[in-house]
Amino acid sequence: MHGDGDDVSVAVQNRGPVIPASELDKIFNPMHRIEGDKPIGSRENLGLGLYITERIVAAHGGTIGVESSEDKGTTFTIRLPTRERTAVPAPPSSTPR
Repeated sequence: MHGDGDDVSVAVQNRGPVIPASELDKIFNPMHRIEGDKPIGSRENLGLGLYITERIVAAHGGTIGVESSEDKGTTFTIRLPTRERTAVPAPPSSTPR
């Protein structure tokens, strides 16, 4: 985890199978599975985990990215704005017009 005053970032790395370059721009799409994905245990991978993660990060004003290569493995990096930069919308007015 790293923070620079404006943002905080978290990087998660693994040495599992490399994500093909042709798939990197698609992996955050709902129901997307990489060709050759195998079921975990007896359950099928629905292709929703990364989509849900991206939506949560976006709802907090952040971004998520991924890099994947044979020599460095796969790294997901999430950047979120600090509380000071996060704009919170005002609640709707309850005053009748």
